[in-house]
Amino acid sequence: MYCPNCGTGVDSQDARFCRRCGYQLAKPDHQEPEPGQEHDPPQSAEPSSPAQPQFEGHVPNHLVWAILATIFCCLPTGIVSIIYSAKVNSAVLAGDIEEAKRLSNNSKTWAWVSLGIGVGVLFVFIILPILSYFSIFY
Repeated sequence: MYCPNCGTGVDSQDARFCRRCGYQLAKPDHQEPEPGQEHDPPQSAEPSSPAQPQFEGHVPNHLVWAILATIFCCLPTGIVSIIYSAKVNSAVLAGDIEEAKRLSNNSKTWAWVSLGIGVGVLFVFIILPILSYFSIFY
């Protein structure tokens, strides 16, 4: 069972509130009747709403990795990763889980591309000149 508000997995069927966002998952099944009154089944004042879309698992947005890759590795590809990351939660809230997974994978891919470019630049402009400097003395 998942919270219809934030999508977090709920540990048990008896849970009344989401542990992450506090959304009320279910109304109390029964209320104690006052002394001298008979117990009537609870009447729902709300019309029944269509079921919220259910999905399996959590779709990560990789926003932290995108920001770190932008700051420390490569600005242009990191920004692309941040843009994809920002769209993941919107797709989950809209109920489009397949689109959210695609955006999540794109964000992760661009973060890795940014990391690869950052490591390549580090190697070519810092490590390689240092190694070549010390190889002169051997």
